[in-house]
Amino acid sequence: MELLSSIGFSIVAFLFVLGVMIFIHEFGHYAVAKLLGIRVEVFSLGFGRRLIGFKRNETDYRLSLLPLGGYVKMAGENYDDELAGDPGEFMSHPKMHRFAVAVAGPIMNIALALILVTATFMLGIPAAKHLQQTAVIGSIAEGSPAQQAGLQIQDTIVAIDGRPTPTWREAELQISISPNQELILSIERDGNVFDQSVMTSVTEGIEIGTIGAGPFIPYIVAEVGPESPASRAGLQADDEILQVTLGENTSRGFNDSAAMINSSEGLPLQFEVRRSGQVFELIIAPEEMDGRWRIGTTVQVMELEKYGFIASLS
Repeated sequence: MELLSSIGFSIVAFLFVLGVMIFIHEFGHYAVAKLLGIRVEVFSLGFGRRLIGFKRNETDYRLSLLPLGGYVKMAGENYDDELAGDPGEFMSHPKMHRFAVAVAGPIMNIALALILVTATFMLGIPAAKHLQQTAVIGSIAEGSPAQQAGLQIQDTIVAIDGRPTPTWREAELQISISPNQELILSIERDGNVFDQSVMTSVTEGIEIGTIGAGPFIPYIVAEVGPESPASRAGLQADDEILQVTLGENTSRGFNDSAAMINSSEGLPLQFEVRRSGQVFELIIAPEEMDGRWRIGTTVQVMELEKYGFIASLS
């Protein structure tokens, strides 16, 4: 039943999108024809038998049986029509007028695409928060090119082959377009900058370069689950967990801290937390939830990226 419901929804969505595209296309023909004084006899939303509508001046505006777009019928638009030489007939107008009517439909479709995409970027598109952040390494995969090159967590990639990478977006782009290539990474570590050669590998199944290093994602709590270990310990939304300690091991950032929490098997962990500029410590014992050891917090890793009008249009 769920499959049938999904298929039905997809069909309805397809018909709606197709209908809007065709309707806008035909509206372009209609608007330019009216502007140039060509008589429009029918402007129909849908095809087939007329269901309802009204007539205004010489045009019959109608809703037809099949909701697959629509059509415009202009007087004297077909070569085999019997023409009366009426100035309102399509074929009575000069070639430039007829050309303008013909291209108005495609132009309206292009304009619709530009308007929709521009509006989408202005309203905001979901994107990973780390893409706008400085390219600080937060995780390194075992056996990866980053590990073999000696890169470390908290290293910052400031440039690749001499090209500045102020954010992870630029760093990931340069690496992804360079599969199986040697790159010179300018690394900032403890206030010093040095160059390190790294040979990229290929993401499994796709020709996209990777070095096996992930972004440093700050552990900023978005929500605290009710009756969770975090809630009982007093952790609150917007708290930032600076580090998590278990014995002699310390983790920083969301990825490493989540891994340490999961591997704790319920042992109490020491959390260093920053709230409103104040730093304090909490002891929290994780509990098993959905097959993983967790403390009951969520982190917001996505955000809406919004752009101004000119940037959205470009």
